Amino acid sequence: MAIELQDSTIGENAALSIADATVGILRDRWLQGSRLSSQPAIWLMLVWLLSLCAASRPADAQVPDVRDEALSPEASAQQFQLASGYSWTMLASEPQVIDPVEAHFDDAGRLWVVEMRDYPFPKGPPDGTIKVLEDSDGDGQLDRAHVFADGLDMPTGLALWRDGAVVTVAGQIVFLRDSDGDLQADQQIPWLEGFAQENEQLRANHPQLGPDGWWYVACGLRGGRVRWSESPSSSPPRADAKYAPE
Repeated sequence: MAIELQDSTIGENAALSIADATVGILRDRWLQGSRLSSQPAIWLMLVWLLSLCAASRPADAQVPDVRDEALSPEASAQQFQLASGYSWTMLASEPQVIDPVEAHFDDAGRLWVVEMRDYPFPKGPPDGTIKVLEDSDGDGQLDRAHVFADGLDMPTGLALWRDGAVVTVAGQIVFLRDSDGDLQADQQIPWLEGFAQENEQLRANHPQLGPDGWWYVACGLRGGRVRWSESPSSSPPRADAKYAPE
């Protein structure tokens, strides 16, 4: 692989981005059990990029202040820069919602949010959560949160269906059903299992019910030995796939 440098320099941010991607490749190979010692080119590239980062910073460069705590939602809002003619409204913030990765409005105007709290390194029992946020007083702010399901293992997506939600979790697609309408799932029905789990960023995600009545899911690049949870037969996908719902 060849990299052409303009004016014999490389931007520090660009170098850091490439270095971060290289670290991601090494981590992914480690999770798959590959021998990193057999990848000398990757190690050399990482060392080279890090040395460029250090060399590209002037000796008298000002180091920005480092915050020791997160900005408040209001302070974070002040950091947004919008193109002329655009505006935005904050619907919800912490603590109502934490680590969101996907969200859908239902026909009652409530927002269903998938929280992947465990990413990237779980520290205990699974802590993924699905919340239902609603505006209790009609002021445009989602001020009330209902925990629809918790204790989920790395949830990555959901689709609203019938009296619940179809959810992609670690290695599975499950239907979380709310049989009594109290906005709390009381049944977990496995549909499919066997999706690869090597990398949290590359897992099955984003289930969608198509106009043809089939369920579509992005398989996350890793495929797996996917099978119906109640059937021993398998059909390993190598790309995105669709499945009959019943």
